[in-house]
Amino acid sequence: MKKRAIRKADTKLKIIQTALELFHKQGVRATSVDEILEASGTGKSQFYYYFKSKDGVVHAVLQHFYELLKNNKLPGKHMIETWEDLENWFRFFVAFQESIHCERGCPVGTIGNDLSHDQELLRQDVRLIFEWMRQSLSRF
Repeated sequence: MKKRAIRKADTKLKIIQTALELFHKQGVRATSVDEILEASGTGKSQFYYYFKSKDGVVHAVLQHFYELLKNNKLPGKHMIETWEDLENWFRFFVAFQESIHCERGCPVGTIGNDLSHDQELLRQDVRLIFEWMRQSLSRF
């Protein structure tokens, strides 16, 4: 029973991570559910079991990113407490941009830019992430 629960969690996370990469690379509007399924190696029934819609997966992606950020589980330290932390924070973003050859912008900004005005709940997710980052810098 435990193995099955782990596999389900792995499937959901695989879809979320794949969707984040595709949204970052192509944008939300240019990425279809079918592309996410193909790239993640999952099926429609699995996708709709977890997310119900494309907006549902966008929400899950943003919430996942926020949880990683909030729990300091991204590659760069985002809880800025010292000047060294601040310097490393900037180095992380520069290294990230270099790793993708500066072909794309901020993953969250890219997603937020692609949202329409009627997707207010998703826009709130984006604001939550940027507000957390702003507060982290302000606290320092």
